[in-house]
Amino acid sequence: MGYSMNFLKTFAAVALLGAGMAGGAVASTVHDVVIEVNSASNTDVVSDVFTLSNPIGSNSGPNCPSDAGESVEAPCGLVNNGQMGTLTAAPPVVEFDLVSMWIERVCNGQCTVPTFVVKGYYANGTTIATYFSAGFADGKIDFDDIGSGGYWNGLTKVEFSQIDGSGNVRYDNIAVRYTTAAVPLPAAGLLLLGAFGALGAVRRRRKAA
Repeated sequence: MGYSMNFLKTFAAVALLGAGMAGGAVASTVHDVVIEVNSASNTDVVSDVFTLSNPIGSNSGPNCPSDAGESVEAPCGLVNNGQMGTLTAAPPVVEFDLVSMWIERVCNGQCTVPTFVVKGYYANGTTIATYFSAGFADGKIDFDDIGSGGYWNGLTKVEFSQIDGSGNVRYDNIAVRYTTAAVPLPAAGLLLLGAFGALGAVRRRRKAA
């Protein structure tokens, strides 16, 4: 069954309009990732597109973070005074949000409770830092609850360190979130290609006639 040229031109115009509308419709995907230290040695942890460098893994299960009946399985990360772990992302991820993590400050015997520092870096070079000192209850840290929320979004790097005290800090289960780049939906584009193909076929048939 053949179609008239006017019908096909109308079909192509509708397909073109649909493609333009679909060009504005995009599909983005939000990814939630939990980075876990999985070695008791000083081995970088790679999870999804993230790398946790220098975690100084600890296999001491009883001293890994726990709170309200929940706990983090050993091994977990560890920092002593003056040491640092670093969390970064690989392309295509440019920025990510720090959602939560678990910490446990360990001070066995006669020692000073250490201060744990989390420092985030933004793409424009500015930073944000939070200090968890002796008055802070160990367990799960929800970063949206710090300040008015949103401060720990859009980061390019996060550092974990201890700046004082003679004990150490254990940490693990670092939850992060990132969004992949939006991609145009393809359906209307395929419809448009079909319409142009039909127009071309009709023109060839007319020339042959």
